[in-house]
Amino acid sequence: MESVKLCTWNVNGLKSVLQKFGNLDKFLDALQSDIICIQETKLRVVNDSTLCISDGFFSYFACNQSHEKMGIAYSGVATFVRKDAGIDCIAAQIGLTGMLPGESPSSRPDGGIISLSEEELAAAGVTREEAMRVEMEGRAVITDHGAFVCINVYAPYAPMEDSIRFSFKLNFNALVQCAIAKLHASGRSVVLLGDLNVTASPLDHCDPCDFYYKSCPTEGGVDSAAVEDTTGPGTSTDTGTGTGTGEGTIAVALDTEIICVKFADKPHVRWINDLLTPVRDTHTGGGTEMSNYLIDSFRHMHPEVSVYQCVYTKVYTYLLMCVLLYSVLCRERRRTHVGTLLQVPG
Repeated sequence: MESVKLCTWNVNGLKSVLQKFGNLDKFLDALQSDIICIQETKLRVVNDSTLCISDGFFSYFACNQSHEKMGIAYSGVATFVRKDAGIDCIAAQIGLTGMLPGESPSSRPDGGIISLSEEELAAAGVTREEAMRVEMEGRAVITDHGAFVCINVYAPYAPMEDSIRFSFKLNFNALVQCAIAKLHASGRSVVLLGDLNVTASPLDHCDPCDFYYKSCPTEGGVDSAAVEDTTGPGTSTDTGTGTGTGEGTIAVALDTEIICVKFADKPHVRWINDLLTPVRDTHTGGGTEMSNYLIDSFRHMHPEVSVYQCVYTKVYTYLLMCVLLYSVLCRERRRTHVGTLLQVPG
């Protein structure tokens, strides 16, 4: 295997996108890729062969099985692997933890790809019940291709004001990071791609801003944890509109009850940047960089280009594929790439 071409696309409903292309085979062939990862299929079950069976591709689906929003079609991911591309698919798994049924027949001795123990979940700060709620929404499919493991995800969208769903989002992020860490520990190369619902820097955002403002209802004052370093440069304590470039991280507008959070300090932004940060090998004593971190493939090739990677969908959105080309995926160095979703309004 000299190179592999991967494509990721949030289709915002598989049925609707197939109506535009005609059928599943035409849709997959049009993308001209070896591995195709789609998100937001909006399927609760896969009981229609026209949606999932292709002559030229193996298909692996994770559907939303959550009982919290019964009857609502949302979430769901699918991975398609071209049959004649010479890419082995040793195993496929629904979810990130190994808690869900639905693994494909596997030639692996252990029959699976990854399983997170109670101890590993606890270390990630996620209870088993919280992990199961994440898994039930059908947000991840993992496929093992021998030279690398492909993780196709649809991360939850959740504004910081919605504490319940934002906590759910952070639990999902923690499971992704835990799964990647375990695969790295076993010497595997990993490709993480899909709709991550996060931007690593203002350069990636459609409305770049150093600060983010959110409502913070308070009674008789502001939570003490939220007012840390409100007097630093670049903060505001009267209008919540400070845009300076100082070191102040968080500011609170006491009169409007608005919290100003620096872009890089948002929990989900810290998460993605942690994944993109090289880890130093402390055991060698020489400070050698380890290669078990993620590389933003788009930013690796276009470090200064100002484009946004957040999803902006209209009725007829043209696809701009995120193509990752690999030369044996630098397997000997176990370098890992993260594919970023890039969409533009049609």
